[in-house]
Amino acid sequence: MKFRHSFFAKFLVVLLAILIPIVALYTYSNRLSAKIVEDNIESSTLSRLSYLLSQIDSRMNQLKFSTMLLIQDNDIQMFKHINDLSKYEQIALRGRIMQKLNLQITGSSWPYDITLYSPMNATAVSADSPTGHGFVLADDRRFAQWEYENGQFSYGFSDSLSDPGKLLLKFAFPKTDISQMLDQFKTAGQGDPFFYSASGDVIVNKSQSLASVHTIIQALPGEVLGDRGKLNVDIHGKQYVAHYSKSEISNWYLIDYAPVEEVLEPINKSMTMFYITLGLLILLAVISVYYLYMKVRLPIKELLQQMFRLKRGDYKARIVKSYPNEFGVISTRFNEMSEQIGQLIEQVYLHEIRYRDAVMKQLQSQINPHFLYNCFYFITSMAKLGENDAIVAMSVNLGDYYRYTTRVENQIVSLEDEIRLVNNYLSIQKLRMNRMNYELDVPAEMLGVQVPRLLVQPIVENAIIHGFEKMPGQVKLRVIGTIATDRYTLSVEDNGAGMTEGELEALTAKLARPMDLSTGCGLWNINERVKHHFGEGSGIDIVRGKEGGVKVSMYWRRKASTGEESGHV
Repeated sequence: MKFRHSFFAKFLVVLLAILIPIVALYTYSNRLSAKIVEDNIESSTLSRLSYLLSQIDSRMNQLKFSTMLLIQDNDIQMFKHINDLSKYEQIALRGRIMQKLNLQITGSSWPYDITLYSPMNATAVSADSPTGHGFVLADDRRFAQWEYENGQFSYGFSDSLSDPGKLLLKFAFPKTDISQMLDQFKTAGQGDPFFYSASGDVIVNKSQSLASVHTIIQALPGEVLGDRGKLNVDIHGKQYVAHYSKSEISNWYLIDYAPVEEVLEPINKSMTMFYITLGLLILLAVISVYYLYMKVRLPIKELLQQMFRLKRGDYKARIVKSYPNEFGVISTRFNEMSEQIGQLIEQVYLHEIRYRDAVMKQLQSQINPHFLYNCFYFITSMAKLGENDAIVAMSVNLGDYYRYTTRVENQIVSLEDEIRLVNNYLSIQKLRMNRMNYELDVPAEMLGVQVPRLLVQPIVENAIIHGFEKMPGQVKLRVIGTIATDRYTLSVEDNGAGMTEGELEALTAKLARPMDLSTGCGLWNINERVKHHFGEGSGIDIVRGKEGGVKVSMYWRRKASTGEESGHV
């Protein structure tokens, strides 16, 4: 019993020495993860708000500057002297001015109204009224600045500050223009924003809860808010985090809010599950110690005693006591151990090769859940908007894409099949990311080349995820095939975020490493498959693209006499 107690005590001490640091490190990691998640959400939300705000400011500036140019028109300037004209000439002048004002409005993506006013003549004309709806300017001191009144944003300016015969031009657009942009922002699954001014005016999207908006506004600090930031708000006992960003044009704030618990819930749930699992592991460890002592330690002790007898030259040593398990076989297999170890090494090596092949097929047949979720969200959004053509296009391309990727019986296909898959994939991404353009230019002679399955699409996917996802503005991807005298080349080039020289060197060095447990995926996997299929003189090159992105080129030899590729099928 003394040995048993010592064995249990030592095992439990070692177990606690392992578990205590794990619990401490996991707790610290959980808190750090929560902080990182909060910081990432804040940065991402503020970036999205700034982007939407820049769109609103850009359109307001566009209206402002395009209307300012209008005041230099000859007919507009003639309006100063309208009382000097005959009745017929006055009617004709007002008609021409109304036509030009309406032409100005038609060229804008926002519906708005323009009114021209002559203080000296006390008369006005607007886009939809020859008399300007009786517009009279009582005070022009608030001109040359944005104003919000009666649900409209307006801006006015004059062609002269001191001339008593000056003209005043004022345009206005309704708040529904901004409300529609908020609706579009929300439809894309990007929060629940609203527009707010320090004077208390609010512009919300159509589906927004006014009670929640007023609760957030009441929680705003009394002093003037900064240009951007966040604050925590309690809405009906539920904690929310609100992010805001200020417009440099209108001095309004764009505010978005989201519940905190939904963000941190997965981390907290993971923490709870970890502690429950840890308790079960400790209980299981104690039970396992006792079981191992009875079923393993005692048989090993008997075996060691007989081995010591054998070492002393007692070749009659036998294990007298029988055990109803594997230990009953050990005594009869001892002399065969060396041979079995050699066989085992060979089996492990073959198993590793089979494991690599299985991983290869699994990677080819796996379905990317995030990609599929995004496609379903797109279909849902288009269904809400009634965009049936977009739904059909997404469904057809998505079906063709997964029909190809989930069929693994043929590992060697034509390059034409691979390019068709790339076209399906890029069509899907084009529907989701309208700012992306792509070009597929592969000579007909190359389309019949037999290549390993799923060779091109992973490179295209890498370009979109790492090059385009976090990059604003228009982006372009090109898949180009070229034929030289002695080889084919297939290049995937983008104008995305690109890579530093250090990153390119590190990636190139990784491609040159031999196979181990830390490699065998991504570009390394594609490089190995190209070399295995086409043999010497084939591989992958990674360089900086001409337009600032990354260019990945696959190349392999071709026979000059027949024009066919040199490969192993």
